[in-house]
Amino acid sequence: MANPPSLDARLDAESLRFILGLKLRKLRQEKGLSLSSPAKGAGISVSYLSEIEAGRKHPKPEKLARLAQALAVPTTSSSRSRSGGSSTRSRRS
Repeated sequence: MANPPSLDARLDAESLRFILGLKLRKLRQEKGLSLSSPAKGAGISVSYLSEIEAGRKHPKPEKLARLAQALAVPTTSSSRSRSGGSSTRSRRS
């Protein structure tokens, strides 16, 4: 009997776009922001951000990183690169 498909196999691109959009919208709304503020901060149009939030568009990683920055969300890769992978980077005696 074959193994069931992995979670990655079950989540297709459409589902991932939808989930990303929902999470971005929730985060933006929790911060009390309109579409225009994070769109401007990320250098994208309001309509493009609306399409991302609706799950109709999937931004490239660079645009996603700019959106994260505009929403004041730390990204894992930038946090690790600054800290060398350690969370205790700035402690001094």
